Amino acid sequence: MDRPETSADEIRREMRRIRCHMIHEVDELVDGARELTSWRYYVRKHPWSIFSGLVALGFTLVPRRTPTAKLDVESLRELAKGEFFAKAAKPSPSKGLVGSLIGLASSYALRTGLNLASQQLGRWFHPSGGESGQGPQKQGPQNQGPQNREATRS
Repeated sequence: MDRPETSADEIRREMRRIRCHMIHEVDELVDGARELTSWRYYVRKHPWSIFSGLVALGFTLVPRRTPTAKLDVESLRELAKGEFFAKAAKPSPSKGLVGSLIGLASSYALRTGLNLASQQLGRWFHPSGGESGQGPQKQGPQNQGPQNREATRS
């Protein structure tokens, strides 16, 4: 008869031990997942790979320099005759009203998109930057405007 109670107590102790270990294991799992999703972890772990990837990305994104035109004898002769400026001074056809409106709308959309992207990046890099913890200050006599000071004096 003593045996079933002992086994029940052992089972309770074992379950308590498992619960205690499970809390620690879940905390370690959450910390590990948080670390693996952080970009700082990869920069710390593989700095040279990240650096070389950024260099390659920068190399592909930055436009190449346009070669500067070197003046040779023929182009100097054309320049002296005035034909060089006549070729360069040809007016380009105007875009018209529709083209101007499309250009205006696209530049507005680009500016708005860049503004939103910079705000999101700011929130991403500084998640607590917008929350200073200071609410609106109470209006005391030192913070009141001239009209309110006169009203409190009388």
